[in-house]
Amino acid sequence: MLALTQHPDRLDITWEGRPLCTYVLRDDDPPHLFRRPYLHPVYTLDGDLVTDVHPADHPWHKGISMTMSVVNDQNFWGGPTYRDGQYVQLDNVGEVRHEGWGLFNTWEEDVYAEQHLSWLTASGEMWFKEQRNLWFVVHTDHSPFWSVRWEMAFENVSGQVLRLGSPATEGRAGAGYTGLFWRGAPEFQYAVAADSTEDSVSSPPADYNGSDAPHLSMWVRPENQRPDMSLSFWKDNYDTFPTKWFVRAQEYPGVAFSFAFDQAVEVAPGTTFRLEHSIIVGSRPSPSAEA
Repeated sequence: MLALTQHPDRLDITWEGRPLCTYVLRDDDPPHLFRRPYLHPVYTLDGDLVTDVHPADHPWHKGISMTMSVVNDQNFWGGPTYRDGQYVQLDNVGEVRHEGWGLFNTWEEDVYAEQHLSWLTASGEMWFKEQRNLWFVVHTDHSPFWSVRWEMAFENVSGQVLRLGSPATEGRAGAGYTGLFWRGAPEFQYAVAADSTEDSVSSPPADYNGSDAPHLSMWVRPENQRPDMSLSFWKDNYDTFPTKWFVRAQEYPGVAFSFAFDQAVEVAPGTTFRLEHSIIVGSRPSPSAEA
């Protein structure tokens, strides 16, 4: 049975009494690490960890979390900002603040949570109000796996046009990171990937960086001793902006649903944009082709 335990600073979700994931609400990190809610740790149904937090190479990476790397002059990703051809640490890193809960529903294999959040600039101005719906579902009919669906609606309350981009839109080719981002556990480094969960042919994840395929799967290589660990990422047709994949595996394991990979988008004051994404945590057979 799927169970939810609510704490002042987090939600704990368990399956049959074992930890499945923790949703952290209050983040007390230094401001430059971008304070926001995030999912970590996240486990498979067998208890294997699939996320990382505060890795040494990018300490602002935190499990699975929603980000916006470029919003006008603000950074809602964390760490340094790419500007004029280089990365510089600026006093421009914002914060996402948990404001409260709406509806909660729990069933034997489902948990649904409705959350209200504020996106604040480094100086404390509110630029977005967000309603976030999280749906956790365990699937036991066939090969056991579980999924989390993120449904997000962002209302521009800043009183100005907000331009949303990425380092790629600012001149760094291929660095289109922004949006919902997964930082994988170390076992996923040098992972293999495919853009169809039914496809037995795998490719280096870098081949999918910038792809607009409907979904993407990544799983650990057999030599990493955990070929049963995998994640699949699914986009939704209801997204306001077209989404491309930002993918890393050699430098570090990570995937983002990038809504501004290589082309900036604008959100007019008083309007709302929506994003809906799903992440499936499970297993699949080891790939027959090596990357």
